[in-house]
Amino acid sequence: PIFLLLTLRFAIGIAGMLVLAYFMKISIRITFDNFKKLANKDKWLLILQAACGGFLFNVFILYGMKTTTATAAGIISSVTPIMIV
Repeated sequence: PIFLLLTLRFAIGIAGMLVLAYFMKISIRITFDNFKKLANKDKWLLILQAACGGFLFNVFILYGMKTTTATAAGIISSVTPIMIV
């Protein structure tokens, strides 16, 4: 399932970043002080960007890959970064 795949993908990414932060001796202290200082409009724009860029893009691309052939899926997934740039 696509949502399970995305959950695992983001969980592995977070775990990897935490391991890197531990070995690089980076303090992991989560505070929302800077986020609270933003205007409400900026907060909503930031949340919308995170939802579209991190989640919705992956949902749409994976649902689209289900309806195409393996050859076309390989071409689409390899050309996508170039098109984004």
